[in-house]
Amino acid sequence: MEIELKYTLNDELIADRIINDPGLKKIKELGSENTLNMLSVYFDTIDDDLLNSGMAFRMRKENDKLQATVKWDGKVENGKHVREEVNLSVNDDTYMENPKVDLFNQSKAEEKLKQAANGKRLIPIMKMDFVRKQFRIDDGETICEVSIDKGEIIGAKGKVHISELEIELFLGNEENLVKLGEELANKYNLEPENQSKFARGLQII
Repeated sequence: MEIELKYTLNDELIADRIINDPGLKKIKELGSENTLNMLSVYFDTIDDDLLNSGMAFRMRKENDKLQATVKWDGKVENGKHVREEVNLSVNDDTYMENPKVDLFNQSKAEEKLKQAANGKRLIPIMKMDFVRKQFRIDDGETICEVSIDKGEIIGAKGKVHISELEIELFLGNEENLVKLGEELANKYNLEPENQSKFARGLQII
């Protein structure tokens, strides 16, 4: 299960201030800073069967690493996104353009994908191209990953800008995650983002 907070960054300068926030620096894991070039492609059948089943299927290149992801049963409240998620490392770059449902054999996502796709071919419906700056924090009770994403979502009808903060819970107390999000939101006047990148992309396909 994935649990994360999302906030819109309306001011480009805020991103740098968050990255250098003194409070976050005190609990930052040494050596956890990373910059990733992210290229994601989302797939569905020609009849939107995955979307109609409440699922999202993604292939993502993170620098040189390829990963397949399936998400479903999403819930959102005040910028907190909770959903089931299965991630899988992939060694064959051809899957970036032509993925198969059977990638997820031996996982709980396989049967859900098979039922939703109903044997139909998966085709690309949108792309996302963005840079992620991230680091981990550990307050002794909870471990989270803080990410700043900047880039764009690309669909058949145009593009949508990406500029957001994500705080994902890795281990520990969900209440601490929410508390941290509220503190940063109040300090930097952040707006909770209830739409995922995928949901925003659906508006331009």
